[in-house]
Amino acid sequence: MRRLKRLCDLWGDLIVSIIQLLANTGPRPSADSSAASLKAALPFSEAFGLNDQSPIIRGSGSAATVVNYYDVGPTNAITIQTAQSKFYGSSARKPIGANDNVYRESFVSVNSGAGTQAGTGDFCIEFWFYAESFTPPTGMDRLGIMFPLWRNNNANTYGYIPRIDLYGGSTLRVLNAEETVTICSTTSISPNTWHHVAVTRSGSTMRLFVGGVLRSSGSNSTNWTGYEYWFFDSTRWYQSGFYFQDLRIYTGDAKYTSNFAVPGPMFLGLAE
Repeated sequence: MRRLKRLCDLWGDLIVSIIQLLANTGPRPSADSSAASLKAALPFSEAFGLNDQSPIIRGSGSAATVVNYYDVGPTNAITIQTAQSKFYGSSARKPIGANDNVYRESFVSVNSGAGTQAGTGDFCIEFWFYAESFTPPTGMDRLGIMFPLWRNNNANTYGYIPRIDLYGGSTLRVLNAEETVTICSTTSISPNTWHHVAVTRSGSTMRLFVGGVLRSSGSNSTNWTGYEYWFFDSTRWYQSGFYFQDLRIYTGDAKYTSNFAVPGPMFLGLAE
């Protein structure tokens, strides 16, 4: 009888192990020491689409509201594609612009909700992006990676959220207002390569990291009052597609204040 009970126990343990093994092969969050301050986390993959997954990583709370906005037809929409990926075998693609003097607007709106503003405190915004080969033109030659709601309220962007753009095809900039540059990196941003970018503020020091390396820093004490972020603005004359992966927004925590090892995927157990 004891042997039979022991055999049943062993079988039970084996079944539990198999269930756990199968469970561990599915999507699961990787460790994040700043998870408590995470306000939005978008892997941009076939498994998750364009949806926020921060509650899974934090272990509590509600997801940010994400809207995929586009005009001039669905061919201008940001979509999940498999042509390029840093992780997961897929990523979000910003469509190619058109050199016809028609402004085609498309972006992903991430609304983390009232009470999640950076304010005058610390914050971190990080993401991966990939640009197809392009020849930067003169004139309208910027990609607005992150920008405020200035088209909605026709107001000055100062004090809402930071603006991040890629200017002239190679220069990453962080702006207080539409044309007020706070910090910028003259390090060349190469096409056909995945780049990790992080913009952080600790105290009154704002920093820009590319590939985990500090590229620029400056003093900033702006009261960022916004909690809705618009990402991946359209640009008329870039004639290039852009891909994005693993976007994260933190408030109350700078996360990075010096050079760091770039993070792996925010979710494990997916095709990589």
